[in-house]
Amino acid sequence: MKIIDKLIIAEFLKSLFFITAGFLSILYIVDFFNHLSFLSEPVGKIFIIQYYFYKLPFFLYVTLPFSILFSTTIVYGRLNDTKQLSVLFNTGLSIYRIAAPAFVIVIGLSIIFFLLGNSFVSKGITASKFIKNAIINHSDSRGIYAGKGGYILSAAVLDISSKTAYMPVLYKKNGNRLLEIKADKAILGKDLKLYGVTVKTYTENGFIKRYKKVMTLNLHLSISDILLHSSTFSTLSINELWKLRKIGNPRYRFMMLDRLFSLLMPITMFALAISIIAKPFRREENSIKSAGIGIVYATGYFIFHAVLAALGKSSMISPIIGATAAHITFLLFAILKIEKE
Repeated sequence: MKIIDKLIIAEFLKSLFFITAGFLSILYIVDFFNHLSFLSEPVGKIFIIQYYFYKLPFFLYVTLPFSILFSTTIVYGRLNDTKQLSVLFNTGLSIYRIAAPAFVIVIGLSIIFFLLGNSFVSKGITASKFIKNAIINHSDSRGIYAGKGGYILSAAVLDISSKTAYMPVLYKKNGNRLLEIKADKAILGKDLKLYGVTVKTYTENGFIKRYKKVMTLNLHLSISDILLHSSTFSTLSINELWKLRKIGNPRYRFMMLDRLFSLLMPITMFALAISIIAKPFRREENSIKSAGIGIVYATGYFIFHAVLAALGKSSMISPIIGATAAHITFLLFAILKIEKE
């Protein structure tokens, strides 16, 4: 079986690479044509390259579950088309044993998917917006770029009544240096007071990192000067959400659970794909038809999750149900379908 395992792993990785590259190419082409104005700006091409580099984590986060779904259906669909799966089944191997080589890879991809959503997506979104607005477009409009002192300030959450920004990130470019200031919270007033601060100064030779309990900047900003991290809270890390629990908003409890259970999404996609080609010697479905069925399953999965997430964030249902029900329901559906076959 080692030969078969190596074959499946090699084919799965190859399909995963090309499918992911295809999805990324489409996203980059669409984004590029939406920002053709970049080419007319008098700015070094290195900043445009950096802008698209920082978009990569978000694009990977969006495409990875679908890449796993299509890679699985294509690889095992090909084995089905050539009757190799039927031979393996007839030797007494179960569908779980045949799926095991690819499943090991999917476990690793689930961890990568979690790390992307828990950290790199948020950082990439913030950095790409800074490069786009402050460096390429030289924007100084309110709500996007805080022109005072040359800073841009983004925050995960704003509490208007207390004039507090939670999980703020400040960027400032000074020649070839880029200053990044991250904090647990910032109080807006005549001065900007930050608590739990990490300061990074980036240069061509690397970066210097410092920590401060409290930091005061001579920077008078209003609520309207702040750019939020993202239109959704799904890009916040578990650590950030844990700190935000003090605000008392139940949506942060939901988002923390949703972030934890996001580990199940790639695994559920894999299980759905395997359920389509389970016991292939009993059916005549080819890899193309399997991929089509997979799209239907994945669409239903995402719609169901989106509906429950909306209900969970608004506290119309229990946060734990909103965060877990879609993953568990479709995972059980896939397993039961495999067993039925």
